[in-house]
Amino acid sequence: MTASTPESNNPIEQALTTMSGQIQELTTKVEALDKDVRAANERTDTYWEASKLLINLAFGLIATAVIAIIVPAVLS
Repeated sequence: MTASTPESNNPIEQALTTMSGQIQELTTKVEALDKDVRAANERTDTYWEASKLLINLAFGLIATAVIAIIVPAVLS
């Protein structure tokens, strides 16, 4: 057996070389998609936290308004 190079005429070696390059490309693309998904998750988490805070603020304002209306009516 002789040592072969990527330029070899062996079709199996050529196919393996081609697939190796394609696998590397796919790996790079998956890593980029992983980063994009992490960024999207971070934005979604921030959105949900802000929504929770806004809802809590709204309920607090409603409760304050109800108390401000009921207390003077009861005390008078």
